[in-house]
Amino acid sequence: MVASKKPDTEYAEILTQAFVLQKTGMPDAALKVCNRAIDNGQDNEEIILLAAKIYVEQGELNAARTLLVNSMPKFSEYLEIGVALGDICNKLGLTVEAKQHLRSVLDISPDHPLATIILSQIQVKEGDFNSVCTTLDNGISASRPDPWIYYLAATMLDNFGRPDLAALYLLRAKERYPNDIHHSFFLSAVGDGVVPERAPIDHLRELFDKSADNYDSHLNSIGNASPRHIVEIIEHLNLEGRGDTSILDAGCGTGMNGDLLRPHASWLEGVDVSPKMLKQAEDRGCYDQLHCRDMVEFCCHTPQKYDLIVLTDVLSYFGALGEILDNLRRCLTDDGHIAFSVELLDSGTADKAGFKLAVNGRYSHSLEYVMDMLNLAGYAQPEFERKDILRQEFGVPVYCMVFIARKRTAK
Repeated sequence: MVASKKPDTEYAEILTQAFVLQKTGMPDAALKVCNRAIDNGQDNEEIILLAAKIYVEQGELNAARTLLVNSMPKFSEYLEIGVALGDICNKLGLTVEAKQHLRSVLDISPDHPLATIILSQIQVKEGDFNSVCTTLDNGISASRPDPWIYYLAATMLDNFGRPDLAALYLLRAKERYPNDIHHSFFLSAVGDGVVPERAPIDHLRELFDKSADNYDSHLNSIGNASPRHIVEIIEHLNLEGRGDTSILDAGCGTGMNGDLLRPHASWLEGVDVSPKMLKQAEDRGCYDQLHCRDMVEFCCHTPQKYDLIVLTDVLSYFGALGEILDNLRRCLTDDGHIAFSVELLDSGTADKAGFKLAVNGRYSHSLEYVMDMLNLAGYAQPEFERKDILRQEFGVPVYCMVFIARKRTAK
C-alpha cells in the first residue's frame, strides 16, 4: 500500500522540529519526534531518512537498517531510501544486500550519482575493477553532460590505489570537454604536466560555487573535523568569554567557523574566493566584514592586523606553503597566532618538495615540510600540534595535522 500524502506544511513542521533538535545537539529528542511521526503515519521519506541518519550517527546501524526496510513498502519509489540502505548494508558488511538495493535504485534512475559511487566502491573493495568501470560507465552514459562525473570517478579510483584508471577517466573528460578549466589541474596529479604550487583560483571559485548549496550537509556526512578543531583552538588560546580578539577566518566558505568564533571575537572578518559560499556566510550574520578575494592577494593588501588567523581545511589547496605563510604573518599583530590544518603526507612517500597533489585536487604535506616552512616564514615553534582524522573519503579516513603557532618577534 502506498503511503497517503499529508499536507506539505505538516511534513515540513515535523521535519524542521526534528532537524533543529538534531543540529542543536539533541539527537535523542530529534529521533523521538521522527519516530512519533512514523508511528502515527505522519512520515514522509525525508523524516524516515533523518531518523535513519541519527541512528547511524549514534552507531545503531541495525536500527537504521530495520527502519528503512520496514519503510520501503510505503512508497512506490524509494530511491533515497534504497541508497541509504545500500550504504548502511555496506557498512554492516552485508555486501550482497547492499548491491541489491543499489542496483534496484540504478534500474529506476541509472544516473543516480551516489548509488553509482557506493556500488562501484563496493566493487573496488572486492577487487572487481571490470565491474567498477562498467558501473561508472553506465552512470556516465546515463547522466546529463557534466565533466564532474568523470572527476568523481577518477577521485574514487585514485583513492583506492588505481591511479592508472583514474588517469583514464581524466583523459576521457579532457577529450569530451576540451574547454573545461579543471582537467589539466587534476591530470597533473597523475604525471600529466607539471604539478602547480597551488590550486588555480578559477578552479576553486567554480568548485565551491558549484557545491555551495549542499556544502554544509556534505561536510557533516563525511565527518568533517573542522568544528572540533575550532573548539580546540579556542580552548588552547584561552579565548573563552574574552571577546577581545580580532580574528580573520581565511577561506571562510559558508561561515561554519563563524558561528563558533563570533562569541570570542571583538572583530571577525572572513575572506573566500567563492561568491556563493560568501552569500551563505553573510546570511549567518556573524561576520563584521566579508571579502570575495584570493587569500594571498587579500593578505598582501589589507591594512588590518589580527590577533588570530584561522585556516581550517584550507591549506589543502596550497602545495607550496612559503608564500601564503609569509603573507599571513604580515597580517598578524606582534603577539598574533596562526591556527591551521593540513592533510598529512607520510614522510616515506613525500618527495623533496614535501607536498603531493592528489587526483581530488587537494594537497597533502609532510610534517617536516610544514615545520620548515613555519620556521622560514617567521613563526616560533608550534605550541600546539596534533594528528587527527580530518574526514572520511569513500569510507577511508583522511589524516591531518592541526597546528597553532605564534608570530616570531624580532630580536
